[in-house]
Amino acid sequence: RALGLRPRWDAGGRIVALDIIPAVELGRPRIDVVVHATGVYRDQFDGFLRLLADAVERIAEQNEPGDPVAENSRAAAARLVAEGLSTDEAEALGRARIFSNAPGDYGSGVPDAVRDADSWNDAEDLADPFLDRLGYVYGAGRWGRKAEGGVFAAQLAGVQAAALSRSSNLHGVLSTDHPFEYLGGLSLAIRRAGGEAPSLYITDARAGSPRTVAARDFLAAEMRSRYTNRT
Repeated sequence: RALGLRPRWDAGGRIVALDIIPAVELGRPRIDVVVHATGVYRDQFDGFLRLLADAVERIAEQNEPGDPVAENSRAAAARLVAEGLSTDEAEALGRARIFSNAPGDYGSGVPDAVRDADSWNDAEDLADPFLDRLGYVYGAGRWGRKAEGGVFAAQLAGVQAAALSRSSNLHGVLSTDHPFEYLGGLSLAIRRAGGEAPSLYITDARAGSPRTVAARDFLAAEMRSRYTNRT
């Protein structure tokens, strides 16, 4: 939706294609998106991630006036050229929007780094293992390969908001380390890449009608209902 894509479904309810909604029909600017997939999502949703990576490249190639996907791709490419990549390599990687661990690898390393308190002095130091371990490109002709240069950081530098999805009551955002290692780690990585601290959101899909709420509000509700509720 943010990118301005329309899924095409088959009779069995599976997505078989992502069509680009023309700008005139969309009626608003596209919203550029960087996707970080956990190792489990990378494995389970390989087919969808390939469709999404292809769609992002097609949007960037359209080069619509005022299109942030194309503009951010060029900006990322310029940053990568400045870091020493060839023009062709930088232009291809500038369109990369999906990142995850190396094939077969899982986790961000952030929880272990947090526990090793003697190894860091500033919270932003925790972004380094996040950027290094999760900077494998899925797209741009490099499926599951670590790209040269700071490609992941180049794509994160301008991110203004980050969202994490919750679809089950089995765990909250405080009862497991995944929310802080991924959403918190992503926030730190964005700042480490030269950006401002992003606004953080939770996409709450637990009740069957998804809605996006500020992370602080989701945390407050969880504290009241799960941890301080005396009834």
